[in-house]
Amino acid sequence: NIGSKNDIAADDISSLTPHAVSELSADQLSGLKPSAVKDFSADQISELSYKAVSALSAKQVKNLSADAVAGLTISQVPRISPKAVKGFTAEQIKNLPIGAFMALESNQLVQLSKNAVKGLTCLQSNALIGEKLSALKPAQIKAIDPDIVSCLLPPALNALSKSQIKAF
Repeated sequence: NIGSKNDIAADDISSLTPHAVSELSADQLSGLKPSAVKDFSADQISELSYKAVSALSAKQVKNLSADAVAGLTISQVPRISPKAVKGFTAEQIKNLPIGAFMALESNQLVQLSKNAVKGLTCLQSNALIGEKLSALKPAQIKAIDPDIVSCLLPPALNALSKSQIKAF
């Protein structure tokens, strides 16, 4: 059993087993300093409970390593608060597995920073169809790498609003 949130130091994170990480409560995770989460591994992240994932702050998300973000599961991603999604960086988005990326909901996608959107991969951009693509703000659309824009499929392009098209 893991002690209170005050008992977990940044140095302790890397030594926790995935099973121990699965026992972290939402209070324990939310009580960690943003810099403390940088030592989580992908294996550890994949074991976080849904409640714990929902307690992540934007600053904590921003401090996760790109490798750790690769451990986020399809079931965990929708539980990240839209406010916390603001913390994703371009490198983290690039490392987010396609299934986990596809699990991002429209209310989360609209919160991605312009910097995070720059990390979109071709495969991820192909997953942006219908309401997911239309959820993006023109400033986010403008931030997508031009090489990645060329990956958008015709049905996705047809779903763009006039203000989104003008952003290109």
